[in-house]
Formats: sequence, structure tokens, C-alpha cells
Amino acid sequence: MQARLATELLHVEGDPALPISSVGIAPGSAGLTEQVLALNLPGGQVRIASEASEWEIVKYVRDAIAQGPSKALILLGHEV
Repeated sequence: MQARLATELLHVEGDPALPISSVGIAPGSAGLTEQVLALNLPGGQVRIASEASEWEIVKYVRDAIAQGPSKALILLGHEV
């Protein structure tokens, strides 16, 4: 994905080898509530967002991963 988007920055939280069956995309800067709701939808495994408040959503995803569900977050950054 990083090479395809020609970006130098790609922030990934979660297991890079996670088998994925469901991806949610949030263009622009999505708020914490929208990100959390999307990750908690049935089958909501991976959230791809351009920008997010990393001090909120990254901590949420880390906590979710520690509790056991297969979750991941990919932040593309402002440049994409």
C-alpha cells in the first residue's frame, strides 16, 4: 500500500499479518467517534484513514488489540 500510494509515511497499528475480510475507509480527518463506531461494526477489522487524532484512536486500537479482537488501523497521513 505504501509503495502504491507513493508515500513515505504510513502508520500501522495491529498485526501486519492479520487476515482481512473487512476494511473501512475514512477520507479526510475523521473524528474519534466515527472511527470507533466503524471499528465496532460487525466485521469491522481494519480502518484506513488519511488523518486522525493519534492520541485518541491509536490508543483505542491498541487497547482493543490487547483485549483480543482482531483490529487494525492504517493512517496514511496528510500528504496522501
